[in-house]
Amino acid sequence: MATFETQVEALTGIAIDGSSDPTQTELSAFLVDGVKDVVNRMIEARPAELSKFTATSNETDAVVKTGKILSVVREHDSTTILRKCTAIDPGDRYDATDTDSLNYRSKTSPGYYELDGLIRTVPAAGSGNNDVVVTQVSYDTGVVFGDTVGSGIDNFPTEYEHLVGIYAAIKSIGAKMGAIRASLSSFSVTAVPPDMPTTATSIPTYEDPDTDDAGGRSISDEIDQMLTYIETDEDVELASAKGVEINLRFKRALDQFNSDIAKYKTENEGEVSHYASEINSYSADVSAQVQEQAQKIATETLRYQWLQDRHTAYTQEYYSAFVVPGGE
Repeated sequence: MATFETQVEALTGIAIDGSSDPTQTELSAFLVDGVKDVVNRMIEARPAELSKFTATSNETDAVVKTGKILSVVREHDSTTILRKCTAIDPGDRYDATDTDSLNYRSKTSPGYYELDGLIRTVPAAGSGNNDVVVTQVSYDTGVVFGDTVGSGIDNFPTEYEHLVGIYAAIKSIGAKMGAIRASLSSFSVTAVPPDMPTTATSIPTYEDPDTDDAGGRSISDEIDQMLTYIETDEDVELASAKGVEINLRFKRALDQFNSDIAKYKTENEGEVSHYASEINSYSADVSAQVQEQAQKIATETLRYQWLQDRHTAYTQEYYSAFVVPGGE
């Protein structure tokens, strides 16, 4: 059977490992968060489903609060005699022990209160078959990426497990989109110019198209705008047009570099003739890197757009699962 990792990979098209975006560790965190989110949304939309997400525990003192409470009972000198506890204000916990108070609670009519993350009863729970017994929502915080789908999340019905996978897919797509956005804004040419003779004019170097002479917008600004057209405006035409503009800016910068290189060769022909091959190699290396970046932008933009579409579709599917027919 499939694991949560393979399920999310199938939904997102992302290959997940120890160093991917997201990592396997991050995916496990998404799954744990997904369990909590599904439980909370489901019991909010369908209160009758509460009992499917609960666990029962008993203590001779107090029970740690883990989630929404379904029931609290107190043993009455026997494990088979369970008295229902009704909620009382924590401020009344002393009066509830005072036989002269209207708020007094007895073994046959006990109460419970929540304080400091604990659930306690009045009369106080104790040894001798007088435990406090609490049934409450209990989240499985041990779900990990390698767990088998359908093998059972603790205190969680199998019919809702697919929603946990969808939640993790949505978060995984968000992580991947963030990584793509960062990678598109981190381009730089790494080609190193050859050493020049001391009598020669400094060799031209490629300058990234950081700022547009007309608009004053950096190339990173333009990339951010293109991604905004995709994820916020959902306008493919504007995104495509902006992608063309970005590629043109790279081309203008590359053309200027090639022009400067040609002038340099002419002005320094005598002094640097033996450097011609190194200059040509440097120029070709710059051109290759710029073209590679332009192709990367085109490819990653399509990938980003596909992920955005998946993110929108899965988000709609996820939230629709908590809509009660007829608004009931």
